[in-house]
Amino acid sequence: MYNLLQAMFSTLWGDEPQPKRKENSTQPIVEVVKLENKSASPVRAKRRYDISGDIVRLQDTFFDGHKMQSGFKIETTLHDLLIVCPRKRRGKSAYNTLVKALNNMGVELNIITNK
Repeated sequence: MYNLLQAMFSTLWGDEPQPKRKENSTQPIVEVVKLENKSASPVRAKRRYDISGDIVRLQDTFFDGHKMQSGFKIETTLHDLLIVCPRKRRGKSAYNTLVKALNNMGVELNIITNK
């Protein structure tokens, strides 16, 4: 039976004879390779949005391409902001990093919601 299977598989995958298994051997025929992860627990990667791209889009939309300066204020609805700077999650809190980046520049962004 073993010889029949060996002959059948050798015709499918080449003429190389399959290694014979020793009955009393404790080693497996195939080498087992263990792949190691870099970290013990899987880390969920956060999706980062391109804040500099959002700032450029805000400049183009609200200031006709002029550079934002300290003291500027942008007041817009969440719906309009989602069109200019789309996000997967449609909430005011999705723009927290953009608001912080603009505050560091001296620009105030007020997002108006319907709630």
